Order: sequence, then C-alpha cells, then structure tokens
Amino acid sequence: MKVEHCFILFACLVLLIPAIFRMFKKEFSSTTFKILLLIVACSLASIIALRIAKYGMPILRNIFDILIIISFLISIGFQFSLIRDSQFQVIATLFLLVLILCSMPLSSVTAKTKYLPPVLKSLYFYLHIPAYIIAYALLLIAFAVSIYTYCLPARYVQYSTHISQLMKASFWFMNLGIIFGALWAEQAWGSFWAWDIKENFSLAILLSQSLYFHSEEKRKISFLIIVLTTLLVFINLFGVNFVKRGLHAY
Repeated sequence: MKVEHCFILFACLVLLIPAIFRMFKKEFSSTTFKILLLIVACSLASIIALRIAKYGMPILRNIFDILIIISFLISIGFQFSLIRDSQFQVIATLFLLVLILCSMPLSSVTAKTKYLPPVLKSLYFYLHIPAYIIAYALLLIAFAVSIYTYCLPARYVQYSTHISQLMKASFWFMNLGIIFGALWAEQAWGSFWAWDIKENFSLAILLSQSLYFHSEEKRKISFLIIVLTTLLVFINLFGVNFVKRGLHAY
C-alpha cells in the first residue's frame, strides 16, 4: 500500500466519526468537529508534501493531485462555516469522505518525471490551474451547504446569503481561470480559444453559475442549478479526462 493511501484511509476514518456519533444520537461539539477537520487537513497536506518531494513542483499535472488539493481546501473551508449543528457535520464529512475516496484509485495516474514540458513552463499555468481549483472548492462547499438547506428548508433563509457569497466567489475565480487559460493557450498554441472539450465544459460551468444569480431568490431552482453546476464540474474532472481526451487531458 502506498503511503498516500495510508493518509487517505486515515482521513476517511476520521471523517466517519461524526456520522457514527449521529447514529447513536450523541451530540458532537463544533470545537471537536473543527479539530477533526484540522486532522483531515493535515493528512491531506502530508499527501501534498509527499507528492512535491517525490515528483517535484508543480504537482498540478494530474487529477489525483488536484482532487487532494480541492479536498484540502474544502476541509479548511468547512472549519470557517457558520453552520454548527450535527446535521451539517454529517453532510459535510460524508461529502468530503466521498470526494477523498474518489481520488484514491487515481494516485497512480501521475507524471513519471520531475521535468516539465515547455508548454507548462509558463506563469499563466501557475495562475490558471490554482484559480480553477479554488473556484471548484468554493462551489463544492456551496453545494454541501445547499444540500443541508434543502434537507432542512427552515434553515434556507438563514444560510442563503452564505451560499450566495460562496457562489459569487467561485464565479469570479472561474472567470480568472478562463482568462489566465486563454492567455496561456495563446502563448502555447497561438489561439486564445480552441473549442477544446475541457474549455467548453469550463464555459458551461461559468454559464451555469451565471444562471444561479438570476434565480437565487427561488430556493428549488437555485438548488437545482447548483446541482447542475457541480455535475458539470465532475464531468469536467472525470469524464473529459478519461472518456473524451482532448488538449487538456491529464
């Protein structure tokens, strides 16, 4: 078993604790919840550090590394969440658990060399990918909170602003990702936009986010749009890379 797998399994076991407490109808304090998330974040940070030491910088060239970084950011983001009750703790931890488990089979899909090809030796590469990673992390946190408010409609009014702020931040980082990506594409391929499948899905994600801002006053419609946007993100991460490989496959 790889060292990365040990850290992943440890993080997953930690994330199961709130759900186990909930099964036995026992309360789980917000302070303890934050400590657990911090332990998970440290485990994920250890994986990132190991990958950097093993493969060198940057580690943004494959889906496993990107999922681990997104999971790390989400584990940090949940610590700053305004929601404190046990229902959200279970939703947040199970959501993070599934995301981390999805990354586990992909740990072997990685670059075999520390040396970057010329196309990746660009400043825009270091701006384009992180902007998308932050946008996805913010969107997925908004998705988890929206599931919570959809299951408990009485909490929607209280946390709708929270969801809206997360969606706005994700939207602007998506814009930055597309802009930096276009500049990088022009530098690498001589064209700002190639209508590659990954570019098209990124545009679809951005347009879907735009729809949210026109419907956020309608609870069910805004929830469905967040679900749709999240689905597009996962298609972009998994389907595009492994089913329909384009210029951006990694």
